[in-house]
Amino acid sequence: MACRRDRRGGLSDMEKLKPMVKLLKRCGFFICVHLAPPSIPGSAWLKAGDIIELEPDKVAHVNGGTTSSSWEEIKTVIDQSRAGIELIPEGNAVKFIKTLEYLASRKELHRVVFGSDAPTGACSLPGAMNKAIVKAASLAGIPAPQAIAMATGNTARLYGLSVGEIRAGREADLVVIDAPPGCEGEDALSAIEVGDLFGCSLVVADGRIRASRGRDTRATRRVCSINGAAYAPKDIHEFLYNPPML
Repeated sequence: MACRRDRRGGLSDMEKLKPMVKLLKRCGFFICVHLAPPSIPGSAWLKAGDIIELEPDKVAHVNGGTTSSSWEEIKTVIDQSRAGIELIPEGNAVKFIKTLEYLASRKELHRVVFGSDAPTGACSLPGAMNKAIVKAASLAGIPAPQAIAMATGNTARLYGLSVGEIRAGREADLVVIDAPPGCEGEDALSAIEVGDLFGCSLVVADGRIRASRGRDTRATRRVCSINGAAYAPKDIHEFLYNPPML
């Protein structure tokens, strides 16, 4: 089947989009649009005015996926919408920090969520949330607990999920973290604030222990004990490539 060279990458005509988006919102759909120059050949560029008119629930990769829009465009979306603002660690680093600082000045960090820009090749999906947390805390001066909340509680509230917070009634999905070996920080929070990726010692899902550290996380200075036995890697192969499942 032949393809027309002028064919766009998807539906982008605003006059067609507006009534469709309104219908979807009435039906309870979550509406996400992206703010960034077009990357797919033939795709359209939704500008700040278009996004504001659509009133989405979230604006994806505001700091670029991976190329960023101008600061004026980003600032306009922040000022004139109430949408969640997604930042990705592999996007524009300057806009990542500037957006956080601006939202902090407006006391609107509750709007921030983190993403990876998956499934694009530049997204660096493994560890994307961890990298975003560290970048926000160490470079934008966001306290580590608040940076973690952006990746967890903020996301849960935006999407209406029963995870992301440690309290009664929430799903018991937990990750036990600590400073990595040799870090100048004494614990996970101080490691994050000095710019080091934290380590993972244990993973709990649905209230049950499932695994130790993953393949894409650092080791931890201290390790968890299960039934009195320290749960630590036994050899270099296990440490680097094959953390055991429980």
